[in-house]
Amino acid sequence: MPESSKLHGRRRYARLTTALLGLSLVGCGTSFGLAGDETPLTARGKNQQPVPLTPMWRVDLEPSGVIREDGQQLAAAAYDPQGGRVWIGSGDRSWFYGLRASDGHELWKTKLAGGTSGHAIFDDGRVVVGSDGGEVVAFQGATGEVLWRYSVQGAVTAPPTVSGQSLLVVDGTNAVYALDRQSGAWRWQYRREAPGRFALYGEGAPTAVDGRVHVGFSDGVLVTLSAKDGAVLWTRDLAPEAEQFEDVDARPVVIGGRLYAASVAGGLYALDAAAGTVVWTRSVRGIVTMRGIGEDLVAGLDRGAIVRIDPRTGKARWRVKLAEHEGAPTAIESMGKLIAVTTATGALHLLDARSGRPVWHFDPGGGFLAPPTVGADGSLFALANSGKFFAFRPGGLLPPLPPVNPLANGTGRGSP
Repeated sequence: MPESSKLHGRRRYARLTTALLGLSLVGCGTSFGLAGDETPLTARGKNQQPVPLTPMWRVDLEPSGVIREDGQQLAAAAYDPQGGRVWIGSGDRSWFYGLRASDGHELWKTKLAGGTSGHAIFDDGRVVVGSDGGEVVAFQGATGEVLWRYSVQGAVTAPPTVSGQSLLVVDGTNAVYALDRQSGAWRWQYRREAPGRFALYGEGAPTAVDGRVHVGFSDGVLVTLSAKDGAVLWTRDLAPEAEQFEDVDARPVVIGGRLYAASVAGGLYALDAAAGTVVWTRSVRGIVTMRGIGEDLVAGLDRGAIVRIDPRTGKARWRVKLAEHEGAPTAIESMGKLIAVTTATGALHLLDARSGRPVWHFDPGGGFLAPPTVGADGSLFALANSGKFFAFRPGGLLPPLPPVNPLANGTGRGSP
């Protein structure tokens, strides 16, 4: 998308950060307490209670003594619980790190062109990540050896999507590429013209189901392609009357043969996944992130709300309003009976998936623009806007949280 559009999107979430960052990344990570301080985790105290996540360690991905001007970090980690490794990039320093998951110890690091604001994935021993300089790079996860590179025309921030023997990658120029998983060789690509007006920064990852690739673009159009050769199967304009911010940035969701997609300005659509015909629409403006949780949809709105939606009717099952200082939700991830939510200028929250009730929160200061990574073993990794990379393990005991509800109004019911 146009550079002016990207800058507008960045400023939309930007928050001036004046705090000095901590130690640079050296050796093992630092143990920290619930508020991100360096309180040891081994001490036992009175009045402790079970918690869904316990802090393990943190590492600082930014140099010591640097004051960030924009307070933004966008990179998300890849995690291999069996191999005990986690990988994360840093946008400012251009480093991509391989770390030991148990303590944050640095195993290897390498520089990537333009920095890394992308979401890495772990794929059969390989780690694949896109760079801000327009490269897609596959590493051998254990050693950091580069296995292949492929150059695209714009920054790659969304996670690559596995589809058979292909990796699907979107870049900042309204293009989607299919690359061979083993070699990185080009298979096909599809491109749309970027709108000549303001759009939001970033792109939504494709969704690949049943031989079809569903991907949204900044002009408000949802396109379904053949996973085999990239042929267009159907298109649908989700914001025909909007003049700006038509972006389809939330990743499309497929549930039971129906496809759910949203334009920021155009609202939420339920479509037949095979034919693209409209089943229903809801004028829910401002959906910036969305996830299938169980048989439902959970959407994050730019005005600071989380909504669980019945996909059969489009009606809300529950709604949570964030406090004003939290900013917009930036990602939603499933954690079994819980939902993890990060916010642009606030905390990492865990909500009860069934009711939306807030269960736990962690606020290191500065917020989380980057999505959290949830492992199959229940571990969670998240990069804060301060440049601090946090690791949590499931369960444990900690002192109780302050009695103040970190969310503004708890939960409610009604329309999205």
